[in-house]
Amino acid sequence: MIKDDSDAFIQAETGSGKTLAYLLPIVERLLAMSKGDAKIHRDSGIFAIILAPTRELCKQIAGVLERLLRCAPWIVGTTVIGGESKQSEKARLRKGVNILIATPGRLSDHLDNTEVLKVAQVRWLVLDEGDRLMELGFEEEIKGIVERVRRSSLRVETLNGIDLTALPKRRITVLCSATMKMNVQRLGEISLTDAVHIQADPADEDTLKVLPAGDETEEKKFSAPAQLKQAYAVVPAKLRLVTLASILKRAFARRGSVMKAIVFISCADSVDFHFSMFSRPPPPAEGDTVIERPELPKGELTKDTIAHGTTFSSDTNSVVLHRLHGSLAQNIRTATLKAFTQSTEPCVLICTDVASRGLDLPNVDYVIEYDPPFSAEDHLHRVGRTARAGREGRALIFLLPGEEEEYISILASGYKEGKKALTHNTADDLLRKGFGGTGREWEERATEWQLEVERWTQESPKYLEMARRGYQSHIRAYATHVADERHIFNMQTLHLGHLAKAFALRDKPGSIKVPGLRPAKMTKADRSVAARKAKRGEVDVDKAPEGERVRKQRKLDLDMPTVDGNDAARRMKKKMKEHMAVASEFNIG
Repeated sequence: MIKDDSDAFIQAETGSGKTLAYLLPIVERLLAMSKGDAKIHRDSGIFAIILAPTRELCKQIAGVLERLLRCAPWIVGTTVIGGESKQSEKARLRKGVNILIATPGRLSDHLDNTEVLKVAQVRWLVLDEGDRLMELGFEEEIKGIVERVRRSSLRVETLNGIDLTALPKRRITVLCSATMKMNVQRLGEISLTDAVHIQADPADEDTLKVLPAGDETEEKKFSAPAQLKQAYAVVPAKLRLVTLASILKRAFARRGSVMKAIVFISCADSVDFHFSMFSRPPPPAEGDTVIERPELPKGELTKDTIAHGTTFSSDTNSVVLHRLHGSLAQNIRTATLKAFTQSTEPCVLICTDVASRGLDLPNVDYVIEYDPPFSAEDHLHRVGRTARAGREGRALIFLLPGEEEEYISILASGYKEGKKALTHNTADDLLRKGFGGTGREWEERATEWQLEVERWTQESPKYLEMARRGYQSHIRAYATHVADERHIFNMQTLHLGHLAKAFALRDKPGSIKVPGLRPAKMTKADRSVAARKAKRGEVDVDKAPEGERVRKQRKLDLDMPTVDGNDAARRMKKKMKEHMAVASEFNIG
């Protein structure tokens, strides 16, 4: 990429250094332009545009670029991403920038509406995490950006005394991806011309092509880092919560064994419940000594996303707990990620897949997939948060007994040794190691822990509703696995009663109602009781707060006209009710 002017497709496992692979040649060739007194400066124009699918990844790339450019402070890079002020971004573009890092949606917006954004000098267009760019529906935006860049005239002689001959004679497009899926190939057809295919180790790729024949083989093929130790745990639904607690207790039993761990969960409501549950005050016990807790980062943004992990902290090793999901505001997500990255204390990040793509979170020793990923590619990116850049790492995935055990063959396809590379754990093994004791004492301790969490949940309307929301959102998220894997994650075989125990609930599945979500059908007996209470004017004192949807619906009912015979108003009211019914049923991000 330093010598040739060819388009390139970089395919390598996650954590192998793709970001530096495209940044270093760009910076090297820009430095070659700056000889003597004639140096490029921020007014010289944009020479490189880097597109990434998420805001967090854009900020991470910008951080790597900033460290590279310490030797050349006259070269300026910046970001334009969603969730930040467009006016401040326009001001930075007006001052001038040489390397622009952006999300496709926001860059497309600026190209249409910001006059100072000129792309006539652009020599490099980099598409990072190509598969994710396509999955998030950015195909049309990328088509528009590629066409806009190609359409603008290219200057190749001199610019304000600076020799431009050191730059590529044509525009270069670089596509990066850890997987070779059909949508990545389609993105290559849109953006690349006579591209060179660059692989980290072609020999490794050849060995992985020996897979069972079938139409879906290409979609399931992936390569896990060789230094990753992958394990799987077959755990019944009713033991999931106590087993997760046991694993974290074991991992952080002594200081230094594990410094940072990430727990991946399928939906935001479930993340919120587990964060609150693991950070709850410990139950009082006789002879307890006061444990010194590390000081949490002080800041208004992270006051609700960082707490002490009291459930699995030990007397000698206090753990800090973080939570992250897509429903949090962008500045809160950024501050929480920064706190987790810079923390020198043992810490755990409970998150959705928002943290699974491209982010380089240093010193992550352990990745736990508490909820299985929605596709095999998502699994690859999740476990890629550990075992990065040649370091060792561990990963564990929870599976239910029965059909979900078929997923083991998909895990094995990422390793040369197949199933021999995987470690099998049972729930009893993990509980015994986590709770300890002699004989069957671990069983009594685990049972008492589960009962204590259930009491904590039942005693508070706030946490009870949080658990119910997590439970219902988890079930809805479970139904969104890719079609090829839906026979493994089958809704029909999911034991809803046992799953409720994993959210510390004692209710029957049919009686778990959450304000703000789709209401369950009332039985005749329920309606009779409700009618009698309404006549007497009785109100449930411990009733949990209304959900956002209920409040919006009530406001809608008050605001809409109810004049008899007004068909147009009735039709509009019905249409808006239907719209409300399908909006935001659950939050996977």
